[in-house]
Amino acid sequence: TQSRSSAASDVYKRQELDTTSYQLKVDGVEQSVEPQVFNLIVYLIENKDKIISREEILDSIWKDRVVSDSSINNHIKSARKVLQDDGHKQAVIKTVHSRGYQFIAECEVLDDEITEVKSGVTVQSHSIKYLLLLATLIVIIIVIWQVRLNPTNNQPEKITDNSIAVLAFADLSPDSDQDYFAQGISEELLNLFTRIPDLKVASRTSSFSFKNKDVRLESIGKELKVKYIMEGSVRKSGDKLRVTAQLIRVDDGSHVWSETYDHNIKDVFKIQDEIAQAVSNQLEVTLFNEENKKEPVTPEAHTLYLKSLYYYRRNTVLDMNESLKLINESVEIFPNNVLAWTLKSRIHYKLVQYNYEIKDVESIKLAKESIKKAKEIEYQDATANAQMALINLWDLDFSAARFNIDLAMSVENKTTATVEVLAYYFQLVGQIDKSVELLENGIDEDPLNDTYYHNLAIGYLHLNHNKDAYYTMSKYSFFHAEAHALHGLISQIYLAGEKNVKALEFAQEEQNDFWKLYGMSMAQFANGDIDEADKLLNDILIKYSQSPAYIANLYAFRKETDNAFKWLEIAFENQDTALLYMINFYPFRNLWEDPRWKIFINKINLPNGHWLIQIE
Repeated sequence: TQSRSSAASDVYKRQELDTTSYQLKVDGVEQSVEPQVFNLIVYLIENKDKIISREEILDSIWKDRVVSDSSINNHIKSARKVLQDDGHKQAVIKTVHSRGYQFIAECEVLDDEITEVKSGVTVQSHSIKYLLLLATLIVIIIVIWQVRLNPTNNQPEKITDNSIAVLAFADLSPDSDQDYFAQGISEELLNLFTRIPDLKVASRTSSFSFKNKDVRLESIGKELKVKYIMEGSVRKSGDKLRVTAQLIRVDDGSHVWSETYDHNIKDVFKIQDEIAQAVSNQLEVTLFNEENKKEPVTPEAHTLYLKSLYYYRRNTVLDMNESLKLINESVEIFPNNVLAWTLKSRIHYKLVQYNYEIKDVESIKLAKESIKKAKEIEYQDATANAQMALINLWDLDFSAARFNIDLAMSVENKTTATVEVLAYYFQLVGQIDKSVELLENGIDEDPLNDTYYHNLAIGYLHLNHNKDAYYTMSKYSFFHAEAHALHGLISQIYLAGEKNVKALEFAQEEQNDFWKLYGMSMAQFANGDIDEADKLLNDILIKYSQSPAYIANLYAFRKETDNAFKWLEIAFENQDTALLYMINFYPFRNLWEDPRWKIFINKINLPNGHWLIQIE
């Protein structure tokens, strides 16, 4: 029998794993564990002295059964959850980039009489119980200290009286074509509420995740930990606008306040202010000081911004150009909108970063100028700070990027746009797991956000989770079947899985000239048509020599290492904006064993935590 101090007992969890009775107990209480999850935990413990690859897990746990990569991900997630671990802490099961998983928590092996087995961790014919020591001494000491300083830490989180969630407003317009406008009003209201000092507001991604779902308000309130919910609808016809809003108390479902506003479209911001004021009066909290209230965006400029955002997310060349046209009109009408300038920077950034067209030095310049203008208007805006971090990475200024990303991360209620940019930032700085976690959580909360799927597919591809990458990209294609580089990226996923014929088929379907040439050159090479692959490569060298990082990746795929390093050096010397993006892609693994790879990686001076630094 082991004794623990009373303060430590809340922290230290005794977990026993019995391989005969297939039981997992936490402090003597049996836990519910799926059989495959149980087997996975046992297998990791039995092999805790080494890193276990995904292939080994498949062979040992599923044997001859065919399962997707997502099954492994879900079972790892479930194993961590039942062991009171998660993907962020990784105190029990650690993910090792591109290699697999390792059980890293301390454990003892006990026989039937719970006496220590000295011979080590082995599978025996009789009952074996694994005692998992999940908390190291230093963690226990830290938590004990925190408990003494704050004895209420372990109490369940209390739902405060002044807490609210804004659900996505419904579009009741005659043609059901004003969803972007309804969502825009919801977001603006949420932003107004976050500026009320004494009001706790659920994040946008959490609140909007219930859109189009048949969930009781009581359940929503409990999940979001709020006492009040605001919901409503928008009906827009021509210049006429009807907005209905109601404030509901979660615990009893009573309508605390409701109102219908019939106005001209130009009065939309007046309506939003009136709703915010009414809610603040009902909850007896004080709205932001008038001197801190910014000049409202004009309705015309705001409508242009919402339309520009809509086209930006459609992600085709024509839509991107239309998005840019609309946002330019918006900032011309109202030049003091931080959201509009940030979006303008993101449009120019995407045009450059993803090779929508031949590299345009002017777009690079405008992306930088636009985000500087946004920061001048509102220095603390989270999305603007995250976008500025991406611009910093263009210049390989990692310290400035980290400063701006910390500003963005410090904001509690992050918008969807902020999460998108943050996830992409962590991809660029090589923290792929963190990027994937942000996007997976984002999808859990907002499963209709198409951009999440696109970037998550790239993250899975970097981690060599090709089945997950394809499945996620197919989700994205459901939203945007004609999106720029869609078929090109799917082709890359198939090439990574050595399904070369499929890769060629998708590369041929790509609409963008660069991505079609790029994908077909690689796919033809993989399928053995070297002459055609060389011809396509030559076309790329003639038309797209200003994209050296992509060309280096293509040569790496062909295992032409000298040419690959030549073009990597050109990318570095010319400050190719795609360099940090491309070095994560799988073809460069063909260079890892070459001594020049480590020299090049050191030259870039990648930030701490980048996964490529950890490659030996």
